[in-house]
Amino acid sequence: MKSDDSEFRPVKAETILPTKTVGIECLKEANPETMSPHRNIFKWFARRPTAATRLALLASILPEDTTNDELLKLMCVGPNKKLSGSISDYVLQKYSTKDNRSGSIEEHFEYDYPHRRVPSENRLSEFHDTLREQWDGELPTVIDPTSGGGTIPLESLRYGLPTIANELNPVAWLLNKVILDYAPTVGSIESDVREWMEDIEAKVREELEEYFPKRNGIAPDHYYRAYSIKCPSCGERLPISNRWYFNRRRDAAIYPTLNEGELEFQVIDPSKTDTREGYDPSGGSVSGGDAECPFCEVVTERSEIVELFNNGEFEFEVCGVRYEKTIAGTKYHSPRKADKEAIQRAREKVDSDLRLSTLLATERYEGYYDRAVPYGVEQWRDVYSPRQLLTHATYLEAFEEVKADIIKQHSEKESELILILLSFISVKLIRRNSRLNPITADYGSPDNMLGNNNFSFQWHFGESNLMTGTYSYQSEADNVLESYEDTADYVDHIDDAADVHQGDAGDLPLEDASVQSVVIDPPYGDNIMYSEIADAFHVWLREYLGDIFVDAFGPPETNKTDEAVENPVIVNPEEGQSTAEAARERYENKMGDIFSEAFRVLQPGEH
Repeated sequence: MKSDDSEFRPVKAETILPTKTVGIECLKEANPETMSPHRNIFKWFARRPTAATRLALLASILPEDTTNDELLKLMCVGPNKKLSGSISDYVLQKYSTKDNRSGSIEEHFEYDYPHRRVPSENRLSEFHDTLREQWDGELPTVIDPTSGGGTIPLESLRYGLPTIANELNPVAWLLNKVILDYAPTVGSIESDVREWMEDIEAKVREELEEYFPKRNGIAPDHYYRAYSIKCPSCGERLPISNRWYFNRRRDAAIYPTLNEGELEFQVIDPSKTDTREGYDPSGGSVSGGDAECPFCEVVTERSEIVELFNNGEFEFEVCGVRYEKTIAGTKYHSPRKADKEAIQRAREKVDSDLRLSTLLATERYEGYYDRAVPYGVEQWRDVYSPRQLLTHATYLEAFEEVKADIIKQHSEKESELILILLSFISVKLIRRNSRLNPITADYGSPDNMLGNNNFSFQWHFGESNLMTGTYSYQSEADNVLESYEDTADYVDHIDDAADVHQGDAGDLPLEDASVQSVVIDPPYGDNIMYSEIADAFHVWLREYLGDIFVDAFGPPETNKTDEAVENPVIVNPEEGQSTAEAARERYENKMGDIFSEAFRVLQPGEH
C-alpha cells in the first residue's frame, strides 16, 4: 500500500519474526487429537498447522512496527498474565521443561492451543483499526489460491477479514465450502443430520444385516480377508497373504489348512498351537511378491501371480472374524459356514442387480504411485470386494431415498450442508473398508487405505462391518459432526462467509488489483499426487452429490492437467530430457503461472 508520499508501507513480514516460537506451537499441534477440528470433517492430505498459518497471515498485513510480542498475542500464543520477559522466552523455557511436567501440555504452558482461541471482540476491533490505518481505511482482502484443506482462509475468516479461497480439486473445494461458507452462515446442524441418519441406518440394517451374521447374538466388527489361487504345482488352493497375524498383541493369528482337499482358515494362538514346520505368523505365503504354497512348498513367481490376478483367476477368502464383544474368552474367531455363505450371497446380489453390477464401472487413472492396477484393480469397483461394494452401495441407496425429503424440508443452504455432511460420513468410510487397506498387526483392525498417500495393492485386507464396531457409520458420524460443530463454533462470531471458488489457480475469476494479500502454501513438487489420490473420494461424492454440484462433480475424475505437481505420468519429455526433468519443468512453469496470476490480482505494492 502506498502512502501520500508514494512510498510503500512495509509490513511485519519484512522484519525478524518469532519463527522458533511458532515452530514450537506447530509441534504442539502435531498430535491428531490436538489439531484444529476442521481437519477431521473430511481429512485432506496437506495439514497446515494453525500457528504457522497465523504467522504468515498476520505478518503479511500488520505494519512493520508491530512487535513480536504484539504479534504473538494476536496469534493467541502465550499465557494471560504479566511476564518478566518476552513471550518467546517464556515459550522456549516451557518447551525445554515439557518432559518434566506433571499435567497436560496446556497446563504446563498455561494457555490453550492457539486454534481454540481468537482474540477478544475488543482486541479484534483494535486489530481492525490498526489494519485500516495501514490499508487506507479498508480491511485487506486475503486470498489463498491453492487452499487445500482450508486452514489459511479459515484463519483469515476467523480474524474477520474479507477472505477468498480457491481450490482446483473438487473434494478439497467441497471441504472449503463447508468450513468457509456453510459453517458461518448456517451454523449448528447436528440435530438435523442425526435425524436423517436414523432413517438411513434403519434402511441399511434392513438390507445388510443378513450379510453380516452374528455369533451368539454378537455382531462382527471386522474381518481378516485374503486371497487364494490354484497352486500351479500341487493343484490345491494356495492361500495368499504376506502376514498371518490378525492381532499380534492378542496372540491371534490365521492358520491355513487343508481339510479333505478344502482350504480352511483357523484363528489360533500360535504360542499354544501345534503347527506345521515353517509356519510363522509374522510372515505369510507371500514374500517379495512371490508365493510359496504351504502344502507343497513350491514357489509361484510374482509375474505369474500378477497374471492370475489380472485374469481374475483368484478367490476372495474370509480368514478370521473379530466380534464386537468377547465370545468364549476372545473376540477373534475362525470363520464359520454362515460367514462364507453370507459372502457368497453378497456376491450373487452384486452380480444379479443391474445397478450394482455396473456401479463405479469406470476405468481408474493409473498414476505414477499406483501399485494396484497391475493386479487387476483397473476399475473403481475393483477397489472393493463384492460385499464391500454392496455395503457402500447400500448406504448410497439409503441416502438417495431420503435426499428429496431433505431438500423439501430444509432451506437450500441447510439442505446442501446436510447432504454434504451425510455424504462425508459415508465416503470417509471407504478408507477402512476396501481391498487396499491392510490389517494392522499390533491392533488387528483395518488400516487406512491411503496411509502412504498412494494406492498399494494389499495381499490381505480388512473388511469392516459399517453397521457397528470400530469403523462404523455411527462412529464416523460422531467424528464428522463433532468436528463440524466445533468448526461452526470457531466462526460463530463471523457474519459473512468467504468467497470460495473451484478452479485453476493460474486463472482466477478475479479482477486485476482486487486483493491486498496473497497467503499461499502451494503443493510441494512430487510429494503428493493430490488429484490421483482424491479420485477415490471423488467417484463416490459424484454418486452422492453430482446432481447438486454439477460443475465440481460432473467429470468422472479430478482435473490432473491443471494441477501444480511433479507428475511424471502427464508429461512428454523432449529429446534428451528425462521424465523426472520434464515433470519438474512442468511443475515450475505451473507455479510460475500461479504466482503471475497472484501478482495480477494483487494491488500494486501489496504482499
